[in-house]
Amino acid sequence: MSSKEEHYNAQWRASAHEAVPYTQDYPECLLVLPELLDGSIAQGNASRVNIRIDFNGNKCSLKVTDNGIGIKSYTRLLSWASKNNQNTHHRYGHGSKKCLTKWNKNYNATWYVRWRQCCPIKKISGLLTTYKGPFLGLEKDPIEDEEDNDQETLMPSGFEWYIEFDKEIFGNLKTDQAILYAIKEIIRTRYSRKFLNKTEFIVHVNNIYESSKDWLTFQETLEEEVKNNNCKVLYRNTKDNMTYTLYYINVDGRSDFIPKKEFPTYGLKNMNSSRIHMSLDGRTIEIAEIWKYFTGLENNHNDFNGLIGFVNFEGDYTMMPTPCTTKVSFYENCEIFIKCKEEIIKIHQDNNIRVVIRDKIGILAPLERKPIEKPILQSLAIVKEPSEKKIKKIVSKPKETVVPEMKNKDTVIECTNYIYLIFSIDPETKNNCYKIGCSTNFDRRMKDYGPTWKVLIVIYTIDHITAEKRILKKFKKDKKIKKLDGPEKEYFICDDMKHIMHIVMNELLESIPL
Repeated sequence: MSSKEEHYNAQWRASAHEAVPYTQDYPECLLVLPELLDGSIAQGNASRVNIRIDFNGNKCSLKVTDNGIGIKSYTRLLSWASKNNQNTHHRYGHGSKKCLTKWNKNYNATWYVRWRQCCPIKKISGLLTTYKGPFLGLEKDPIEDEEDNDQETLMPSGFEWYIEFDKEIFGNLKTDQAILYAIKEIIRTRYSRKFLNKTEFIVHVNNIYESSKDWLTFQETLEEEVKNNNCKVLYRNTKDNMTYTLYYINVDGRSDFIPKKEFPTYGLKNMNSSRIHMSLDGRTIEIAEIWKYFTGLENNHNDFNGLIGFVNFEGDYTMMPTPCTTKVSFYENCEIFIKCKEEIIKIHQDNNIRVVIRDKIGILAPLERKPIEKPILQSLAIVKEPSEKKIKKIVSKPKETVVPEMKNKDTVIECTNYIYLIFSIDPETKNNCYKIGCSTNFDRRMKDYGPTWKVLIVIYTIDHITAEKRILKKFKKDKKIKKLDGPEKEYFICDDMKHIMHIVMNELLESIPL
C-alpha cells in the first residue's frame, strides 16, 4: 500500500469510528443517510430520488439514484472536505464520505459513485462517468465510458451512489419493513414540506417500497392532531430569523393517536420523544432533548411528556447555528446555537410553560419552572428504630446505615436513595395535590418543581423503588385519596393532609428490611 493509500485508509477508519449523536434513535448508517439525499435535492435539483436496499444472501447493497443534473465539477466531490461552500446544506464535503464509512467501515469496501450530465442548450446527454473505491481523492481520476453503450442508466442526467455492506449495521432493525419505516420516519422528520413538494422519495427494501407522494411531514402530522383535538399549540412565534412552535400531545400516551403510529421514535408521548426539532431552512439538523438543552436540569422528567417543538432558521446562513459535518447535530460551542437555546429557555419562562399531566382538573401548563433555593424540610423522618436497634438511625444528612444481619455486623451500605412526598394547591380547583416520588438526588430532583410545590416528607432509605410501589398501591386502594386521571401514576388529591402523610410513614416503616 502506498503512502497516499495509507493516508486515505487512516482517514476512512477515523471517520468510521467517529461517533454519531443520537444513535439511541436509529443506527448510525441511517442517521447519516440524508447526507446523500441532500446532494440530490440541493446540488442535483432532482425531482425524484430512489433509495434501494437489497439483501442477496451475504451481499447487501445500498443504491441512491436521482434524476438531477449530475455534477459540473467532480473536484469537490473527491475532496475529503470543503470549508468554503456557503450553501447551508452543503457547507462541508465530508458528509458524503462519512455516510460511506458508516455503511461500510472497510476502506477496501466495494462502492462507486457515477453521474451523467445533460447540456441544457443542445439537450444532449453527456458520457456516463464513474469513480470506484477505494477512495484516493483527486489522486485517482473518474472513468468516462467512451463507448457508452448503456443508453438507459442515468438518462438524460442523474447521479448515483452504490455501496455494499453487512446487514449487522442495522442493529435491532431486523425486518425489511422495520428498515423501510425507519427511513420513512427519518425523511419525514428531516425534510419540510417544501422539500417533499420538490422531490419524490421512493424507498425500496427488497420487495417492499413506498413513495413520499402521500406523506405528511412530522410537523404537519401534529397540526392535523391539533384539528383532531389530540394536540395543542402552546406557543407559536417568529422572531428575527427563527420560528418556534411548541406542541403538547394532550391525550393519554397509551391511547391511539396518529403520531404514535406513524412516528414510533419521535411521535410518542414519553420522555424520549420530548424533543425540539431544529432546522436550517426546512432541513432538520438536530432533534434535541428538551431537558438537556432547554431546562438546565441534569435529568429528564415525566413532566415533559407530550412536549414536541420545532425551530426553523431562514435567511442569511451566517446568522444560523453551525451544524457538525454530518448534520446530525449543531456545534455545542457555536455562539448562535448557545443564544438560540437561551432564547428558547426565555420563551418557556416568559410564557410559564411546564406540563403536568392533570387534564381532568384543568391544569395543562401554568406552573412555573424557575430555579428555586433548597427547600426547607417541613418534616424529616428516617427509618424505624426498633428496640433491638438493628438499624442505626440517620440524623442530619447521613451517608450510610448499618444493617447487622447482612454478612457481618460491620457491613456498611451506602444510602443515597430518597423517597419524598410534596404537595401543591391546584390554582383552579383549589384541591391539595400530592406527588410521591423517589430519586437518588433529592436536591436536584426538587429543582424540577416550581416554588408552588412544598416538601412534606423526605426519607433516606435503602430500597426506595420498593417503598414507592408500596405507597402507590396503598394510595390507589384508599377511599379518601383520589388518583388524578391521565398516564401519570404519582399525582393524587386528598383533603386530609395528615391522613396521606400517615400512610406514607406507615408504608415506609413496613418496607424496611429487618
